[in-house]
Amino acid sequence: MSCARVAYLIDSLGAGGSERSLAETLPHLIAAGVESRIFVLAEPVEGFAHLVRETGVELEAIPPGSWPRRCARLRRRLHEWRPDVLHTTLFYSDVLGRLAAWGTGIPVVSSLVNLSYEPLRFTDPRVARWRFRVLQAIDGWTGRRLTAHFQAVSQAVKDSAVARLGLTSDAISVVRRGRDVGRFAEPSAERRAAARRRWQVADDELLIVNVGRQTFHKAQIVLLEALLQLHRAGRPARLIIAGSHGPCSAELSEFVARNDLGASVSLAGHIEDVPELLAATDIFAFPSRLEGFPGAVLEAMAAGLPVAASDIAPIREIFPDGNGALLFERDSVSGLASALGRLAGNPSLRNDLGAANRRAFVDRYDIRSTVPQLLDLYRRVAEAA
Repeated sequence: MSCARVAYLIDSLGAGGSERSLAETLPHLIAAGVESRIFVLAEPVEGFAHLVRETGVELEAIPPGSWPRRCARLRRRLHEWRPDVLHTTLFYSDVLGRLAAWGTGIPVVSSLVNLSYEPLRFTDPRVARWRFRVLQAIDGWTGRRLTAHFQAVSQAVKDSAVARLGLTSDAISVVRRGRDVGRFAEPSAERRAAARRRWQVADDELLIVNVGRQTFHKAQIVLLEALLQLHRAGRPARLIIAGSHGPCSAELSEFVARNDLGASVSLAGHIEDVPELLAATDIFAFPSRLEGFPGAVLEAMAAGLPVAASDIAPIREIFPDGNGALLFERDSVSGLASALGRLAGNPSLRNDLGAANRRAFVDRYDIRSTVPQLLDLYRRVAEAA
């Protein structure tokens, strides 16, 4: 039995890694003969909705309302269309999709994309522990009883789901997310010069870039503190943090103002053309405390950049042989400053690491190599239903 129809349910099509992954996967599913339909829980008016519409895939928002009403609406749509598999992504879609498909004979595949219930999550002072424990209980119960299989985006995410949600290892397949290498042209002096003009970066400036929403677990405050150390050590550099504003935005802005870094730091917010920014970049910095499988690092690799990243499990999965990145202890300002300083003072090392990253991305993380693994997962789940 093949899998000819897949319905997707996702919280939104806003500017996030899961949303981009779905949008970039669709053309390859279509090319493989899979008919798809996407349901979203928020009106698809921004982010990657336009990429979905360009594929011609039907896109429907489940209107706001009570959970029973939304569940019934989705259940009717599933009865009408009869997909071979319903693939859900992110918490609210996971739970709603599992409930809506219950008893229909349509198997549910849920993506595991974050380390949502790890103890480190609770070091964020903004997190309400009781709320996360309630969500964890709901996620675990519906996952164990109403889900046919899980797609984990990394081994670290799989291990966490087994430990924190009580899932069995056999119920989870690791299928890593790729990125479309076609968005990232081969690095060249001409493209770099044009991108630096666009971002008003001088030829002799060292440009460090981070991409990520301004949240606690992205740890951009550590990056700002490391940059300040570089400046005080006589190694000036420019820093651009690209990513949606979030709970830590005020803290980051206050640090920049208090330390007179306004001329060197840009909190750029969400930008559409990340590949162009990366083309202008010298070093990609990634100090995250907690990640599922960071697409921003994959994009830096696709752009041929050297990476300075926190030494956490998903990062070690991306760089299993240690090539391509300088790793430092999580939350270590001095460790990050040392890695950035080493890269700043050695253009040859930057070039070597960047070239190794570009090759590794093409070999392992181009979406053309990851989509067949996803299709095989759908086939196995549909055949077992």
